[in-house]
Amino acid sequence: MISVLEARDLVRRSLSPLSSEIIPIREAVGRVIVEGMSVREESPGFDNSAMDGYAVRTSDLSTLPAELEVEFEIPTGTLQPPQLSPGKAARIFTGAMLPDGADAVIMQEHVEILENSIRISQAVNQGNCIRKRGEDLELGKPLVGKGEILTAVKSTLLASQGVHEVNVFKKPSVGFVVTGNELCFEGSSLKPGMVRSCNGEIFTTVLSSAAEEMVDYEWVRDDPQELFSKVSMAKFHDVFLISGGASVGKYDYTHEIIKELGYEIHFNKVAIRPGKPLIFATCGSNAIFGIPGNPVSSYVSCFLFVLDALYALSGHSREPRRVLASLGNPVHKPANFEMYQRGNLTLEEGEQRVYTNLNQSSGAMGALASADCLVVLPTGKESLSEGERVEVLPFPDGENWN
Repeated sequence: MISVLEARDLVRRSLSPLSSEIIPIREAVGRVIVEGMSVREESPGFDNSAMDGYAVRTSDLSTLPAELEVEFEIPTGTLQPPQLSPGKAARIFTGAMLPDGADAVIMQEHVEILENSIRISQAVNQGNCIRKRGEDLELGKPLVGKGEILTAVKSTLLASQGVHEVNVFKKPSVGFVVTGNELCFEGSSLKPGMVRSCNGEIFTTVLSSAAEEMVDYEWVRDDPQELFSKVSMAKFHDVFLISGGASVGKYDYTHEIIKELGYEIHFNKVAIRPGKPLIFATCGSNAIFGIPGNPVSSYVSCFLFVLDALYALSGHSREPRRVLASLGNPVHKPANFEMYQRGNLTLEEGEQRVYTNLNQSSGAMGALASADCLVVLPTGKESLSEGERVEVLPFPDGENWN
């Protein structure tokens, strides 16, 4: 049995990025860029006005109030305005190019408008309300780095530089199968001794944004021949998930079938709860996860380990966002496991506090839905007191983990 840290590291080291493809920038959000880019066009590309107002020479404002004749007007989009004469002002609009000779812009609200002139009664400093050329993006400076995930903002930034296609790593193909005689599916009535399956939904909702495709190979009974036939489809996917059968019970066949198909098993137990009986195996560039069937275990396994695999194949080393918080209640746990309890994060008197007084059963989906974070309780400790500081992994919006 290996630690969570060792398991995550092994998953990431065992997988290499897929090949790349060139796609439109509008389709690139969430993708990982292959090569970094530098600023190719300064921004702003010219000195321009940050406000609707009047371009002036501050040397004309040594004595106040000062009255300046409005010499001309500069609408936004004017390619090259005339030079501003001494003792004159120019009407200018937000984003319009500053005329030569002007060294400040005064807001229209701060002037008195006369018939053909303006009266200025307050001091105006050089550079006032001017966006200087290159102050946002300087030519040659780094724009986006190799291996960065392209967010909506970064993709828009590239478009602002005239980049409309980008070379990104491909996203992995994921296949999955759900196992278990006890499972009941859509359209079937629930009978005593059966449970409704939701792990296929867990896989799809948690992982789909990091995958090129999610292929559902549906359900198989706890039958080794049926399971072998389904898992044989793993060769057509970069990552394949088997829900259930990962433990060592009489009807748990995942371990032996993975080996029979030629996969090397890197680990089959992790010192974590929920999610201990987790299998990770590879064959060439293909990976298989045997994932515990309890739904909360499946959630945690996908969040901590499977997403790591999908991001590694996509060229990115991801790390869930972590914050520190004080426990709002005492906790007791086995010392030899790192536990990920469901919790609720609050702000009390300016301090982050987290409460874990929810049902912590690995089958308690209601408690998971009531939580807004995972609380990391480290190995080596049996008891944590109220007020102790712990790491917390917030759910970004309460339901979408990635």
